[in-house]
Amino acid sequence: MDELAQRGLTEVCFSPDSRFVVGVTNDRLLVWRNTRNTRNPPDWQDPYNEWDGSMLLNLPLSPQDKPFSVRIDTAAGVIRYMGMGGRTVRTINARDILTAVWDDKKRPPSLPSPTGHVTAVPRNTGHKLSYELRDTGTGHLIGTTPGVRSLPGRAPQPVAAFSPDGRFFASTPVSRPPDHRNASVTPSQHVLVWDMDLRRPAADITMRRGRQPPDPLAVVNAGGKPVVYGIVSTQVWDLTNSKPLTPPREGMSATRMALHPRTSLMALNDGTVLKLPTGRLLRDRTERDLGDAMTYSTSGDLLAVADGSGRILLYDGATTSPRGALVGGEPDGPDGTPVAVTALAFSPDGRTLAAGNRAGGIRLWDIPSRTVIGAPLPTSGDRVRTLAFSADGQSLHIRGASTRPRTQLLAPEHLAAELCARFGSLTRGQWTTYIPDEEYRDIC
Repeated sequence: MDELAQRGLTEVCFSPDSRFVVGVTNDRLLVWRNTRNTRNPPDWQDPYNEWDGSMLLNLPLSPQDKPFSVRIDTAAGVIRYMGMGGRTVRTINARDILTAVWDDKKRPPSLPSPTGHVTAVPRNTGHKLSYELRDTGTGHLIGTTPGVRSLPGRAPQPVAAFSPDGRFFASTPVSRPPDHRNASVTPSQHVLVWDMDLRRPAADITMRRGRQPPDPLAVVNAGGKPVVYGIVSTQVWDLTNSKPLTPPREGMSATRMALHPRTSLMALNDGTVLKLPTGRLLRDRTERDLGDAMTYSTSGDLLAVADGSGRILLYDGATTSPRGALVGGEPDGPDGTPVAVTALAFSPDGRTLAAGNRAGGIRLWDIPSRTVIGAPLPTSGDRVRTLAFSADGQSLHIRGASTRPRTQLLAPEHLAAELCARFGSLTRGQWTTYIPDEEYRDIC
């Protein structure tokens, strides 16, 4: 680790295996991952930007604590420090961070279906990219898409999307040179569409030779036939019919697309709304910051857009009027800047929104009241790339940038069982100390 860009540190300590560094200020406890202790440090990480992969925890502490003598116990999955002038030992449960399995190779991300039933797992073989389609709950292999060839000598990076109903899955490799912003013209690009119901290819779209690859993709179930859309350079294209839907744009352009689940609307993260399949402009772009995430609720009544400044903006399904903003509950970065939201997902009933951010934090929001639900969910501290609720809304599937996919149980009875498994039931003495006004009972 070259440098910790954090002011006010009063003490730091390495874990016994040197994989983590913990530090304290007068009012915060911070944990970094020591990327110098890995065989293959990630090539995407800036060592001076602790919110982009190396900082895993930024926990506010009581100003009265004045923490010191901080230590990491990786075996127990906890961090301990002395507080209150040495009169007490504080214990922080950091098991999800300290026991997460990190992958230091830059691998393509998996993609969950909108319903959370299926996860598409990319596989690179030579210069071909294919996907294993697996049952999210059991891991059972449903099918494997044919490989799509990428440019020789360049690792294929995937761009993929499910249709809102989960029927079709479209994918293509995007082969980028080291600086993809100055990419030269590429050979012809293929987009493969897989039919999840019939478990076979549904379309193989060949783009015109020399055209840049689409990034991102969107696929629509149009009466049992797939229609694929993509952003190519600064334009939205109907790739299936090889025609542009929007004119070239100058300056900042859209980088995300969201399809309404029940009507033929496409929303872009620059504020543009199009009517499909014609591409008729219903709403022109705005000047707000481009966000990293956007999603419709299952019913299509709401559109959530992360605006790049830590806020989540809500609109009605037609995006004709704002429906409020979700603000607060997310920590600021070490320099005081907000932490950008990078992944969003609505629960099946549309009443809960999960939001994951660049720093690895995940919050649940109650949509009717526009308030945050409880404390952040336990995570590995890895940048959140994708989120998806299970079909029953009782669990949340989480994919980080460098950690294995995991499922977080959300139902109260599951959480209670997990707490009992970790800590056991309270003794009568503990009950008297912490819940003196209630009669003792064995809660586990």
